[in-house]
Amino acid sequence: MDEISNRVCSVIDSAELCRQTHPDREFVEEAIKASIRVNEYLHYLNTNHTLYNAVIKAEQEGNLLTDEAHRVAHYLSLDFERSGIHLSAEKVDRVNRLSIDISQLCRQFKISSMTRVLWICSQRHLYLEICTIFLSPSIVQHL
Repeated sequence: MDEISNRVCSVIDSAELCRQTHPDREFVEEAIKASIRVNEYLHYLNTNHTLYNAVIKAEQEGNLLTDEAHRVAHYLSLDFERSGIHLSAEKVDRVNRLSIDISQLCRQFKISSMTRVLWICSQRHLYLEICTIFLSPSIVQHL
């Protein structure tokens, strides 16, 4: 499970790096789509009864040989429970859809915020020029 998590995280990290740094807008859009698909799949995995039951069974039957394996299984089962594994199929679907919507809204907010920050930074020279008209030079130099 740890290896699966590492591989999934590497895909997400790569998509995020491309989204934030690639100069070609088409690459950025594809990175966003890839990130969304991976997050949707993770939501599905976090509510998969077969995986959850396998973790619980391994814990209960003593198949875990190390303390680390016990901790991983414990935290995995908590993740499943936080994701709503105990809910009905309809409610799990609703939780997954809401989680995906929240992720997309957060991404849009970050992009919007960053665009505003970049615009403000690009307009700093105008701000300083206006300040020099109304403020003393000693105050302007600290802006």
